[in-house]
Amino acid sequence: MRHPRQHRTRRWGFLALGLWLVLGAGVAAGQSRPVGLTAQEQLELHTLARQLTEPGRSAQTKHEAALILLGKPQPLAIETLQACLASTDAAQRPARIAVARAIALTGAGGADYAEPLLGMLADTDADVRAAAADALATYKDAGVLEALAQLSHDQQAAPESRLAAIAALSRMLDKRAVDTLMGLLETPEGPVHTAASAGLARLTGIRGFGDDVQRWRAWWQQNKDKGRQEWLVDLADSLTRQNTHLMGENDRLRARLAEAMVELYNATAANDRPRLLLALLNDRLAEVRLAGLRLSLRRATSDEPLTPESFEMTAKLLADASADVRSAAAALLAALDGPDATARLLGQLEVEAAPAVRVAVVAALGALRDPAAVEPLLEVVLTEPNGTSQAAAEALERIVERGQLTELQLMRCTEVLIARYADSGESSPQLREALLGAMGALGQARCAPTLRSALTDPVATVRLSAVQGLLQLRDTESASAVSALVTDDDRGVRLAAISALGALGGLEPLDQILSRTRPDTEPDPLVRQRAWETAMTLLDDAPDARLEQACLDLADWPDARDHRIRLLQTRLERLTGQTPRLVPVYLDLADALQQAGRPSEAAAQLAAARKLLDGQPDQAGALWVRWIQALLAADDPSSLALLAEQTDPALFAQGLECLDTRLVELSAAGKPELVIRLGDQALQRLQTRLTPAQLKGLSANLQAARAAQAQADRARVAALVPALLGADEPARQSALTEMQTLGPRALAPLVEQLQQAAAAETPDLPTEQALADLLARLAPQLTGYDCQADPAAKAQLLQTWRTQIAATTRPATGQ
Repeated sequence: MRHPRQHRTRRWGFLALGLWLVLGAGVAAGQSRPVGLTAQEQLELHTLARQLTEPGRSAQTKHEAALILLGKPQPLAIETLQACLASTDAAQRPARIAVARAIALTGAGGADYAEPLLGMLADTDADVRAAAADALATYKDAGVLEALAQLSHDQQAAPESRLAAIAALSRMLDKRAVDTLMGLLETPEGPVHTAASAGLARLTGIRGFGDDVQRWRAWWQQNKDKGRQEWLVDLADSLTRQNTHLMGENDRLRARLAEAMVELYNATAANDRPRLLLALLNDRLAEVRLAGLRLSLRRATSDEPLTPESFEMTAKLLADASADVRSAAAALLAALDGPDATARLLGQLEVEAAPAVRVAVVAALGALRDPAAVEPLLEVVLTEPNGTSQAAAEALERIVERGQLTELQLMRCTEVLIARYADSGESSPQLREALLGAMGALGQARCAPTLRSALTDPVATVRLSAVQGLLQLRDTESASAVSALVTDDDRGVRLAAISALGALGGLEPLDQILSRTRPDTEPDPLVRQRAWETAMTLLDDAPDARLEQACLDLADWPDARDHRIRLLQTRLERLTGQTPRLVPVYLDLADALQQAGRPSEAAAQLAAARKLLDGQPDQAGALWVRWIQALLAADDPSSLALLAEQTDPALFAQGLECLDTRLVELSAAGKPELVIRLGDQALQRLQTRLTPAQLKGLSANLQAARAAQAQADRARVAALVPALLGADEPARQSALTEMQTLGPRALAPLVEQLQQAAAAETPDLPTEQALADLLARLAPQLTGYDCQADPAAKAQLLQTWRTQIAATTRPATGQ
């Protein structure tokens, strides 16, 4: 997918800002530059970071910047390289590769970069994985080797990541690396087994064993107990005999040649680059032609111009002697999309013998998405080996998605894909997956039986492709078959099946979907979340009877509380105007909200229900008590106004019991401030209606709450004073803000602190003055304190302040 240049620029903007924040951190903290760096050094680091991470910079520039940064011991250089390696931004792919290759070249990785390099092995980009593997191969650290060994054995990891780990191990001259590769030889997984045997051959120089496990096992039995020095000597001798060094040197020279062409291209003026590419495409060395094709493809996919001759030159390279060049030429020809590109590629397909190149040509035809290629691709699907047939099915899927096929072509595709699937057997799950993907894109009802049959395939990716295909067909008749996969062993299949059922509609699978929302049934949180989303989508369109049943079913599910609330709210919306049916829904919703810790919302529902029951005093009375309870649970003072208005003695008594219960709960929970607020309101509104015993009990509660509040305030002020008097400005401001929040409640404790400072055996005049200033700031009337005054005079003034504070705060607490 092509991204407009402004998107790439925006992504760079965000990364540049991040790097500026790192490199400019000293300025933000009030320093002229980071500690230990001169202005020139800071500027150099910033410049190198931009050269490395700006998308528009050449690969050579990035490579050189990475090499220089690797040689700098400053923490900011290390942090820049670490951030670059760990970046998930696609625009930073060249920079990540540049850093990894610099580490591979210099062997200067070290512990600072091991973790992000290991993370790069899981990247979806093959070049990123390869660069990381090359870098990690230079590590001699036991921890890195152990991490690579674990990843290579991890059957849950992506196959590409495991192969990258094996590639790194294959270049580490360490017995433990050989031991790991030996263990991988026992795996039944073909690619892993092959990579392990190839890695052993590379490490040991033994080319004759191939993937013969018995011969490798016998060799290792003879050599595994040798000392490290003896083992390395034998290994060096073996490598020499096999001429491995010369082979590796040849590979390096070829790779360096290709890099030199890239460097030459980057060093060439922008206007001259298209002509340089033509020269590269016409070079006598295959490596140079291949570099020219790859650079041209990079320009083509970046919407940069090429010369008019480029298309013809590329078309001629379809007949090149090098298979790699022919494959690259096919990809570039599709990117250039000349007027007869399809015809050129079809012509090559008729004569091409190399399987890998045939796959590349077929993929290029898919990229062109030309309906003229449909029939030849169908022939490939029907008659060629699995790998090429798979590529052709994937190409057909891309062409079909374009939507320009005739009815006749659609019918023909349907026939061929169904026939090839029936003949695919069990040897190639990738082929089956590709065929099913193309069937889904066709959208033909005739494909539905085949797609349904694939739902029971032993390979998870094939089942997944079948689910997606049926979803594309919108085949509602397949819902029951798809619903069986909500319990599939594979997490991805479960996710896809649940999503498909939501899109296909129908309530039949609802119970199965709901079962996957329970942790005791579904261990994966993402699947549970998807199940909830799908179930709620289906219930949104369900009849009210089914919605009501779902509300009943979910009543006892603790983790379904929020979803049940939503369903009850949906029922209320549907039942508007149906008064007899609304009341029980209001009550259920109020219960659910209270259980969810949302008493204020519950009170609103109870108020609405009570309004509907104005003419039914028996029911309205019980509902009134629940309403009072909800308001009190929300610490809402309007509950006391409601209580004061109650004329029924029995209900008033029940309301008072609810108030007493709430005050006890708040006291036990250590919330004296709320006890005081509700208690004061109760005295103001209910005093004339309370019995002497009730007044006495309420006053006792208030007295205990005020004592607890005063004690808590004293403890809090005592804890804040050191911060207020300290040198840490942020801590001082935070403590002052909290002290101001306490307001008048902080005054008496602060006077106590000042009295303690004044009575100390060793006078601490700065502390006294600071406390006096703080008191004057919080209460301007508290002035006149003189640190140099006689102790008796100071004590008398503090007593006067206490009297003023008590007179000021008493009305606020209802005393």
